[in-house]
Amino acid sequence: MTKLPPLSKVCDLGGDEFEKLMNQLLLSLAHAKRFHYEPHGKSGAADDGVDGLAAKGGVPGFTGPVAFQFKWLTGNLSRGGNASQIRDSFNDAVRSGIPLRHYVVVTPEDVSTAQKQWLSNLSPSKSLKVHQWGHARILSLLRSQPDLLAQYYPHSVASQPDASARTRKRLKAYLDWLIRECSPLKLGSIDQGAARPGQKPVGLRDVYVDLDLTLQIPKKQSLAAHLKATVGKGKVHPDSIQERVQELRRVPALEATGHHSRLVLLGPAGSGKSTLVSHLAQNLAEAVLGKRKSLTRLGPWWKEGALPPVRVILREFAASLPASIQRGRGEHLWDFIKSETQRRGFAPGTSEALREVAATQGALFLLDGLDEARDSGTRDRILEAVQEFAETVGPRCRFLITARPYAWEQNPKGQVPWPTAYRLGEFDEKQITAFIQGWFRSVSEAGWIGKSEAKEKGDSLQHSVGRVDIGPLASNPLLLTLMATLTTNRYRLPDDRSDLYDEVVKLLMQRWAETSGADRGLLDALAIPGLTLDHIRESMQQLAFDAHQRHAGQEGVANIREGELVGNLRPLLESTANAELALEYIEKRAGLLLSDGPGPQERQFTFPHRTFQEFLAACWLAEQPDFCQRAADLARQNPAHWREVLAFAARQAKVGRGVPAADALIGGQEFDAWSRENAANESVWRTAVVAGEQLLEIGLASVNARPEHRAVRRRVGGWIAALLGDTKAPLPVTERAKAGIVLARLGDERPGVGVKDGWPDIDWIVIPPGPFVMGEGKEQHSCEVIRNPFAISRYPVTVSQFKAFEDAGGYTERRFWSPAGWKWRQSQKITGPEDYFPTFQTLNHPRVGLSWFEAQAFSHWLAEVTKLHVRLPSEAEWERAARHTEGREYPWGEAGKGLEDRCNVDQTGLGQTSAVGMFPKGLATCGVADMAGNVWEWTRSLWGRKWDNPEFKFPYLGGEVREDENAPSDVPRVLRGGSWSSPADNARCACRYGGGPVDRYWFIGFRLVASPFDSGRRPL
Repeated sequence: MTKLPPLSKVCDLGGDEFEKLMNQLLLSLAHAKRFHYEPHGKSGAADDGVDGLAAKGGVPGFTGPVAFQFKWLTGNLSRGGNASQIRDSFNDAVRSGIPLRHYVVVTPEDVSTAQKQWLSNLSPSKSLKVHQWGHARILSLLRSQPDLLAQYYPHSVASQPDASARTRKRLKAYLDWLIRECSPLKLGSIDQGAARPGQKPVGLRDVYVDLDLTLQIPKKQSLAAHLKATVGKGKVHPDSIQERVQELRRVPALEATGHHSRLVLLGPAGSGKSTLVSHLAQNLAEAVLGKRKSLTRLGPWWKEGALPPVRVILREFAASLPASIQRGRGEHLWDFIKSETQRRGFAPGTSEALREVAATQGALFLLDGLDEARDSGTRDRILEAVQEFAETVGPRCRFLITARPYAWEQNPKGQVPWPTAYRLGEFDEKQITAFIQGWFRSVSEAGWIGKSEAKEKGDSLQHSVGRVDIGPLASNPLLLTLMATLTTNRYRLPDDRSDLYDEVVKLLMQRWAETSGADRGLLDALAIPGLTLDHIRESMQQLAFDAHQRHAGQEGVANIREGELVGNLRPLLESTANAELALEYIEKRAGLLLSDGPGPQERQFTFPHRTFQEFLAACWLAEQPDFCQRAADLARQNPAHWREVLAFAARQAKVGRGVPAADALIGGQEFDAWSRENAANESVWRTAVVAGEQLLEIGLASVNARPEHRAVRRRVGGWIAALLGDTKAPLPVTERAKAGIVLARLGDERPGVGVKDGWPDIDWIVIPPGPFVMGEGKEQHSCEVIRNPFAISRYPVTVSQFKAFEDAGGYTERRFWSPAGWKWRQSQKITGPEDYFPTFQTLNHPRVGLSWFEAQAFSHWLAEVTKLHVRLPSEAEWERAARHTEGREYPWGEAGKGLEDRCNVDQTGLGQTSAVGMFPKGLATCGVADMAGNVWEWTRSLWGRKWDNPEFKFPYLGGEVREDENAPSDVPRVLRGGSWSSPADNARCACRYGGGPVDRYWFIGFRLVASPFDSGRRPL
């Protein structure tokens, strides 16, 4: 790569020439990145206080309008004329009336830390940030503009042809290696050949299934169109109602990758993050080397052509950073890339070639595994380095970071200010089927098993994933791959997660013991009488526990030193020589432990995935005589770190010791008794959830077999119910949502949530009569139609409550249905609600996937059962309960801060329904829950036939026509409350939507009202 000397040493540009150069560079960047840039403040500034303005969202790495000031230095930036001119320029920019978010001072030279600090102190407001671009950033812009480079630095291009040839050769070597590295399917870094030694491994491309995001958008709308339509929208207008209430689709991860130049993908362990990175790297590398067809595998959304990929394993980058580092810099990342290319034996100058290609052509930097950094402080340093790196590496570069959600969400100070972070969704039924078909086709072609056997085993696995206990596991790509591996090598799939991991561990350890070519197996080579793989496994289990304990407070897998491993094996294998021989097998054959290879320092080993480390640690813990006390101590020390270990351990300890261990986590007490003398904090709540997960891991069939164990289950459930009702909300909303699912599986006994004696246990809240403020804006008025008291259900009707209607034959009894509803049910062969992903069928979540007709039929059935006048609420009844009498904007009052902690809307980030009542801060004054967010709720009020012009308007006067329950099926009904997929603005108490009475979506549910003072009446 040609090195350019500092600008000020090349030619005496002077202030005007420097400003001209920078304006040319930024105009070129704006053209490439499709944003608007105007030199000399011509975008509407009241004065010429700045040298250039960029429209909001345009400059890579920035959000909001950006002002530029180009300063040809004549001394210290923070002193004399330089300082006063910059200060005046900044003040002029602030007074210009433009809502600036960033102010960038560009100088031909990099400036000192002290001068950068002086610049940052110019702005007292956090909403307007001051930045400095120096030599490095200008150079990266210039390298992408050959014409300008030749104009300003004609001598620098003289040797360019030779340099380009060397660059191409080094780039090819790197890409060839990357293809070899990424093309085999890997199971958490384990080559699938480990399952069939000496045979061809399964290729990633053979079984790759495109991942989806949890983000849902209208089926006929692209992600780009969706983002354009939703960004900056205010209140919802009627013409957008029909657009929202329509069939949705999950957005493919590849579509998001193609749209966003800077993207973060979040997902739990085994969700396919690293597999997606390998897929991108392999196909782009092949495309750069001439196989243009590979680009089609990235979908129609990829418009960047053959962009060279550069993969960075962030766990390894984190390990390269010194512990004393104060701030991450872009050069730290380049230094790591250089050291990695050297370590892997690439020709000298390979990292420089990658740097040149990135600056001139662009590159896709794949930054994989942020969560595997050693701690949150290191993650901050990594993100600082990535941010600076992204600003200087080259304007055409794109970036993808993968991480587990907590690694991104729990470090707000260190986050890269990138516009978008999405969550990866679980596999759905189609994706599971596609993977199974691809897997067994591939293992047959690879010669692992015959064609007929492959079909038989594929059908067997397809049947197994339909089981209630196995199905949820199959939605995780890692666990599905484990299932496929086991089914290929055995005939019976384990019944639960713990047994599944147990079988995989046996499979991987068998890799060490089998003969491979001229090499004997490990047990034969050691020749120690009576030694078995089980003995070696016991050593691995203690090793895993010690490593996990040492790794407390850190994420990812722990490093295990060579000396530690030898010391662990020496007593069992009788000598250091035998322990070192075992290490040779471990290193050569991979499997349960992976080595980072020989190097100048002591070798490091790791388990292939954190889950294996946790499972083996659990196996050791469960065998300890003081298991219950140890488990309680570990949970109280760090429940988040030991969560998976304790769940696995309870299953390994069996019900007799596992249930007492769960009870010990809550002190063997009911929450009410415990709370009289204690105050719950974050650690206490997490420990209670871990106790619930332990019981679920053991299996409720076993737990419920004995009365004393059932008592523990109810006790633990009481603790988690208390967590969901805690107004202090000490846990993040994502953790509370998971706790709600745990409670549902244990049995949610909160009043109003489930069933009692076989019937829905509705918790009615009485609303007194009287006038109240209804509507908003010009439609706001005093509504006086509520002249009698009524009762409204505390929660939306839940999955378990609606199931009682199904079980009672509600779909076959015509008397519960209106004539139009019965006709629709028969014509469409409707026998139950629409089911979606398993979470939507969680028993304590609102029932979704049902039409207005089904909600109406349920209310008629419950009226017959309870002898109350049960019905869907009118708009007036719904709004009175939601906003009290004074016309609140939201049930709790004004929106204010912390909206995501009060309701489940799109900004909350859950991407699905949640347990009813888990937002106690969002209760209405009357105590009704979930009236903002979670699900849109059917009312019995009519909207009118025209979507864009509601026939029934305000003031609300009620009447038989407006509340006609027997209106034709082509007349939409009113929906209220917003949902998990709606923007927060839609959760306003006065917001209205219309939905066709036959619409069934995963964001629509309902609640009920009743007249308990007028018993015996049935709705018409």
